[in-house]
Amino acid sequence: MPSLALATLAKCLKDSGHKVNILDYNIFFHKLVTTSSSSSVDFGILTEKNSTSDYLKHGKNAALFAKIEAAFFGWQKIGNSGLYGIGLTPLSLYETASSDFKNNNLFVVNSAALIANRIKKQFSGPVVIGSDELPKPAFHAILSKYSCFDFAVYGSGEAALLKLADHLSGKTVRLSHVLEKTTRSILDHRGDVGPVAKSSADYSSYPLKNYCVTTDALLYRYDPSAKKFLNKKKAEPQLVVRYQFDNSCRGKCTFCPDGDLPFKSSNTVDQTFEDLCRLKELGATGIYFINTNFNNTYKFADELCDKMIKARLNLLWCDCANFRELDEQLLLKMKKAGAIKLTFGLETGSRRLLRLIRKGITTDLAEKHLRFSNSLGIWNAIELIAGLPSETTSDIEETTAFLKNISPLIDSYSLARFQLFTQSPFGRKPAEFGIRPHDDNLKNIDYLTHGALRHCTRKFDEINGPAWLEKEKQIYTSEKVIGKELCLKSDLNDTPQHVYHIHMLMFLYRAFGYSNKKLIGTLFRYVTKQYKPYHTDDFFPWAAGACGQQRTARRKPQ
Repeated sequence: MPSLALATLAKCLKDSGHKVNILDYNIFFHKLVTTSSSSSVDFGILTEKNSTSDYLKHGKNAALFAKIEAAFFGWQKIGNSGLYGIGLTPLSLYETASSDFKNNNLFVVNSAALIANRIKKQFSGPVVIGSDELPKPAFHAILSKYSCFDFAVYGSGEAALLKLADHLSGKTVRLSHVLEKTTRSILDHRGDVGPVAKSSADYSSYPLKNYCVTTDALLYRYDPSAKKFLNKKKAEPQLVVRYQFDNSCRGKCTFCPDGDLPFKSSNTVDQTFEDLCRLKELGATGIYFINTNFNNTYKFADELCDKMIKARLNLLWCDCANFRELDEQLLLKMKKAGAIKLTFGLETGSRRLLRLIRKGITTDLAEKHLRFSNSLGIWNAIELIAGLPSETTSDIEETTAFLKNISPLIDSYSLARFQLFTQSPFGRKPAEFGIRPHDDNLKNIDYLTHGALRHCTRKFDEINGPAWLEKEKQIYTSEKVIGKELCLKSDLNDTPQHVYHIHMLMFLYRAFGYSNKKLIGTLFRYVTKQYKPYHTDDFFPWAAGACGQQRTARRKPQ
């Protein structure tokens, strides 16, 4: 899907009078690097820790890097600009059977370095990098290692990047949340970044046509036999785009980095509706919302659905939703407004742990809403956490019993191991929750190889429970037991990367409608047992396994 980050940054800069040109390497990189049909060029060298920097500094492996650069820059020209921005996106979700990219962060950083190096050779404009998936120490390490980067924006990028662009264009502004490389050192411009730009995105100058997916192309990427019973259901080409109108949460969950922070809605209902109408005009057929919750407030969700229904936008969409600000009337409106899939944060089926994490719901309320949503034909997904602080065998048993009870209402799930985020209430007030964090486990991390660290996690002991080594085992045990219960329902989709399948799910809903959810589920689970998302040519090896065991042969739907 098109990058929401690029579209949002473009909107922010354009609104302040800056000219913006978007070059999207996303689809290009997928086709070039993560498919079996890619060229004979060995891109694996980009995953090596020092090979790219050695090439840039000393010219080592020049012949191979010349081939890589030719592949990178042969498809699109880069023009002159006063500032070049490169967004870093971890590629861990795109690893395939044929790929040898075990260190995806290095691949992304080294690829960005090659692009920046070419820019520095041809043009005089400075280069800034950014990503909300990496912490400040990671950017400090990158600037120290690669001479081709001049600035780095850490944290939420809109306001910080805007200040940097204003500064470079001659305005008197104070930089914040920016690392700046000088001849002698790396300066850290700290301080309040100021108001963050609203979450509106501008896709008007985005190469959206690259993301249109025809029915034939979609079906081709899945099991070839799927065409036998799906290709008769022709549909218009799909263009699914990401959009966000809310990036904060009214919830007070103690495990969440945003828990108990002040709530502030990002967009108005009118602004959000106008943006959706504009996306419709640009050809969008579906919206992949990435809000913290579609229904952060009941009033907002209710009014937005009314506008979408009245305008007959005919946009299918999916989003996260909470059980608190919800009733049957709103669920019905969400369906009429185009909701085909809702992801609910359940976290646990233990009543005691629900109180501990301040979820603000009961299992009875969750079951009630899941049951009605299912009756409407909406695809229900739930999110769970294994190994919450103080979790006991009784809590796990209560969770698995609840999951067994509601399994007919669930269509897909994600199960995460508990992580202690330093910004969460658990992390900020650990003693209050019986937690004793370790002091030194975040030191000496090689951030270039550690993976995406949007919120650094910590090891911890439970004050009245196990020390870390035992707690870590307990977390894995909890994951195994809960995962086994979920996998007992053999037709439950256990692939956590739901974003891969959204084009297929939207195709099926358009083809068969909400009233045929059972058929949709049968077809969906059949084609995704071992699958090819539309943007890659390879099967994903981990998609073929369930609970650590190889799946049995698929039974074709009748």
